[in-house]
Amino acid sequence: MYSASGMSTDRTQGPIAAPAPFDKPSADIILRTSDRIDFRVHSQVLTLASPFFETMLSLPQPILQRSDENTKAEARAGADAQRSPGSSLIIAATHALPGFKSEDPSLPIIDVSEDSTTLELLLRILYPLPKPQMETVAALVPAVKAAQKYEMEWPLEILSERLVDIVRNPLTAPHVWAAACRTGLEDVARRAALSMRKSGNLNASLSAAAGFENAEAAALGFMEELGPMDGISAGDYFRLKRFLQADQAKIDDGSLLLLTPLPGEVSPVPSPSIPGSFHTDMSSTDVICRSRYGDPGASPASFYAHQSVLSVFSPVLKERLTDLRQATAHSHVPDAAPPPDTHPQPLVLMFEEDPDTLAELLSLCYNDDARLWSLDETASLLVAIKKYQMSKVERRPRDYWNQWATQFPLTVYLVATTCGLIPEAAAAAKLVLQLGQMGEYATKMETSSALAYHRLLKYHDSYRRLVRDQFTAAANKLPSSNIDIFVSRRGYNTSLRVDGVRSALLKDYPCGDRLRTEQELRQVLRDVISKSLVTQGWQEDGQGRAYAFVQAILEVIMTLPKKLEDEVGTIKLEFD
Repeated sequence: MYSASGMSTDRTQGPIAAPAPFDKPSADIILRTSDRIDFRVHSQVLTLASPFFETMLSLPQPILQRSDENTKAEARAGADAQRSPGSSLIIAATHALPGFKSEDPSLPIIDVSEDSTTLELLLRILYPLPKPQMETVAALVPAVKAAQKYEMEWPLEILSERLVDIVRNPLTAPHVWAAACRTGLEDVARRAALSMRKSGNLNASLSAAAGFENAEAAALGFMEELGPMDGISAGDYFRLKRFLQADQAKIDDGSLLLLTPLPGEVSPVPSPSIPGSFHTDMSSTDVICRSRYGDPGASPASFYAHQSVLSVFSPVLKERLTDLRQATAHSHVPDAAPPPDTHPQPLVLMFEEDPDTLAELLSLCYNDDARLWSLDETASLLVAIKKYQMSKVERRPRDYWNQWATQFPLTVYLVATTCGLIPEAAAAAKLVLQLGQMGEYATKMETSSALAYHRLLKYHDSYRRLVRDQFTAAANKLPSSNIDIFVSRRGYNTSLRVDGVRSALLKDYPCGDRLRTEQELRQVLRDVISKSLVTQGWQEDGQGRAYAFVQAILEVIMTLPKKLEDEVGTIKLEFD
């Protein structure tokens, strides 16, 4: 395939002509790629293959440069506008609808956002030309997205079939699944997941490479190969995990989707939240707190407040206000003293926060009654409080946050990672383990990154491996004996099975997947060891073996829980 690599794509230089066959003089339109390569193409081919281009090319063509950000909706809106009086004036005036510019008036130019490699792949599928090999997932994904964007059914079908061909190699199946997630191709995602499910060798090799210690973790060890997992949601990851672990009957009946939540997992549409508002009855306000957040052209949200109040609660805002006052004083030197009753104009302090967060932040400073916040709103408040070092107003939102965390730790973890609340995310991850919620689904997964969920699963796996290692070490400390210890009580003779206790410690690791406290662990050990003993009492066997064995058991019960609790603190959750 042709590539623009090695050629200058400096936007200060002119565009470069694409190689044959996309340099034909018979072409009647030019597609200019993001790396400034001009493809001469035939509009009839585009209109036959793409309803998007058919709509665009049916519009009047004023001498305008088409915006790279035009959408299919805008193109259709332009078609509707064409039917109404004055539509051509609207098109020419707004520059928001498809238009064209040409250095050669006979050849209109359309700028597209795709690069030359992606566009050539797409055009070679459209034209009766030898088809490229299409061997890598990385090359196919941008082409699939372009085919979807331009509504090209035939290229999309060919590209999807090629992805399915690639998935036959189990080692590429994870990458094909990731591509399907990014492009919304459910059938391709399913075929990739089936390939992963059937490949025991893949799971085994990845398990050894990634250090995962059980089948569940091994099935997902491949995610390490996918890098940052951009364009993949935690929900996609959860559904793949569920698919790989499901019974074959569930797979066969087709009820498990890879890219869509099950009906019971779809949360109801939330009722519109009440917009935040702030107003103070205190007189002599001298600063306007204004949010930069908002729709272009709309009036920015502004709230009147007092510099003294903001300075008390935030050293960061105090410093910014000082700088503003100094800048204002230097920029405005009056020729004469103002009248004595003239009030100075309030300073304007700009905030990056949205209007609701800004209003609630000011309400906290003025000790106003705050409304009930959602989890996302609470997270935004905590982020702003940290940013402006407003610890004096942190208690109320922190209490809200802790209430959410104890009830929905998985959701809180996902929100915290999205907002960059690192300590809060680490605390929530620990709660997820303590409450045994690793296998649960949360609707917030659909808007959270797969990488955040992957890191939580790795954290869980690290805990499992820690438990395995500690219990194995404890079992190995028990006295080794090739024979059982014979004991008797009140004339009843039996034997104490040393290997039975050791096996009980090693089998499935008694504390399971949950993160337990020292006291809980000690109770678990007592239960496990007592159930593994054949008898509840014995007399010395004459060789000291029973005594040594009991001493070893007592040491395990007394030291292992504390050791585990201390070691858990060394497990670190990954963050960027």
